[in-house]
Amino acid sequence: MKTKEALIKEAVEGFKFPEKQQLLRTTLRFTRKGHEAIKKLSKLQGEKIADIFDMAFNAYEFIEEKIESFPEVTNKEGETIRKTYIIRKNTLSKITDHANKNRIPRDQFIDAIVKILLLIVDKETTSKKEKYLEALDELINPFAEHADEVEKKLIEKLGRNDPIVSRYYWITHHLMEISEAINEFLSEGTPIEP
Repeated sequence: MKTKEALIKEAVEGFKFPEKQQLLRTTLRFTRKGHEAIKKLSKLQGEKIADIFDMAFNAYEFIEEKIESFPEVTNKEGETIRKTYIIRKNTLSKITDHANKNRIPRDQFIDAIVKILLLIVDKETTSKKEKYLEALDELINPFAEHADEVEKKLIEKLGRNDPIVSRYYWITHHLMEISEAINEFLSEGTPIEP
């Protein structure tokens, strides 16, 4: 009969921690809209730029199955901008392979898939904004108004320094923070912290 330590050693013998994916600095030539899309996606998703490239490629792979061929990519916007970005080595390799398969220059391919991801995120964000606005108007604001009234009555009855009033203030304070976070998301697209 094997000891507990021997069983554990045997079980983990072939285990390897996943390797960290190597990050590369690469210079890409994008349209102005492509660069702006990357910045906007990074802000909306609250992610690093390298993660945005991963997300864009994953979105492309998802829709690739649904479309017969990649839409023709031409640089109708004229001016392109060169900028150095950090991107994962394996993501850049996959992107290069798919660009070659579609016979599109790599940078134009990346520019196009980033814009596709932005369309997807904008659609999702628009839907979210509608729901948040509805929740704010129909639920949170009326509740916050009622909570303010209750707080005023508690102060009248118990005094400002009472522990119950202090704890209740905590509730109204968080309601105010929720309202501000939703308003910031609605106006600027700032992600709401959990």
